[in-house]
Amino acid sequence: PDKLQQELSGWSSSLVDSVSQRFTEGSGGSRNVTRWHLDNLITHICATAITVDGFTSNIYDLGQDLRLEAKNTRSYFREIGCQVGPPTEAEMKRMGLRKKDAVARLKLPLSFPKMRVPVGRGRG
Repeated sequence: PDKLQQELSGWSSSLVDSVSQRFTEGSGGSRNVTRWHLDNLITHICATAITVDGFTSNIYDLGQDLRLEAKNTRSYFREIGCQVGPPTEAEMKRMGLRKKDAVARLKLPLSFPKMRVPVGRGRG
């Protein structure tokens, strides 16, 4: 995690090691970030953002920060159970949004996206 330690120079080494172990695979200096690990990290970031923002978050800002396309940002928020849609009048005033912006809302009961089941071919 030397490169990670340099990027996160203000963090303690034990925190950098913990992040490295959780969001990469491999050991020692040869740790790799797979697609699964990247998705896991981004969903953790979305969960943190929605919690910090009071369970309503502007998805455009986070998408810009993470350099994600809007459809991908929507998808990550949906994966953690958020509903994504246009802001209400109150949200537009409170968060400084426009009607065309999108917000993620975490409401109970949670609703997760349905898993796609591949249609298998008949056996032999």
